[in-house]
Amino acid sequence: MKKIIKGLLLPLLVLALYGWGVMQNNQDVAKPTKAELAQHLELSINWLMQHKERILRDRNSMLWWMIVEAGKLSNDERLLSLSNEYLRRYPALQRSIWSPLFWPQRRLRIDETTLYGLPDYNQHFIYSLHCAENLWNESALIQAQNQPDFCFQSSHIYRPACVTHQLMGVNFQQQQQCRPESELKPLIKALQDDIVMQLSWDIRVIDVYLQRVMMLQITGAGERIKPIWLQQILKHQMADGGWGDVDPLLSLGSRSLVFSSRIVSLSVPRSTFHATAQGVYLLSMLL
Repeated sequence: MKKIIKGLLLPLLVLALYGWGVMQNNQDVAKPTKAELAQHLELSINWLMQHKERILRDRNSMLWWMIVEAGKLSNDERLLSLSNEYLRRYPALQRSIWSPLFWPQRRLRIDETTLYGLPDYNQHFIYSLHCAENLWNESALIQAQNQPDFCFQSSHIYRPACVTHQLMGVNFQQQQQCRPESELKPLIKALQDDIVMQLSWDIRVIDVYLQRVMMLQITGAGERIKPIWLQQILKHQMADGGWGDVDPLLSLGSRSLVFSSRIVSLSVPRSTFHATAQGVYLLSMLL
């Protein structure tokens, strides 16, 4: 009997700690003030400027779209200058399949071979940015991502950003008027519901946590964002002004035990462009 009790102690302790974490992640708190949001935005922009040369070598168009949009919203000269430098540095971008992120131009038809090797969500993005009907007709994978249960199949269930990526593609479709509103509105609502559920139960304040809150704000569901989720994001901004993809739990010398996209791992917490770009865009929208 004693062995059984001892064997249950650790699972019960883990369950109790998780329950406490869920309660903390859903508690009723005050919304961050505009001054607080502005202060944290300033810190994050400073991080971008301090790492300017490194991030300019990152050609991820989606991240730079966020920086460009943040610059438009905030009218911050540093973000506008950084955005312009990125667009000048890569002139071929204007002829690429990602060009609608930055310029009002679309291709009515896109060669399907252009998408070979791209992750499924990027294929969905490309269709959604161009409304290229041939891609919709020829790709069952793109069509599948317009179904509310796409991310709940076994091959995607462990991909924490699946729903946010899916919603981003559908949001582009709505902006570009690719699909009928009667089809998109209930789909967007279903995906927003999934994200609210994830934010309520997934207590890891990592990259995807910011992405979930950002997507609710982008798609007009800002009223569903709990103030505690914003407070958590501000609290987890790193000392250098950026955000990373791990949530430190316990320092173990040079590394830390952290929550990560792989649940728990050993890592060195550090800010990343991927997470920080989302933080900058989110704060710019909130302000």
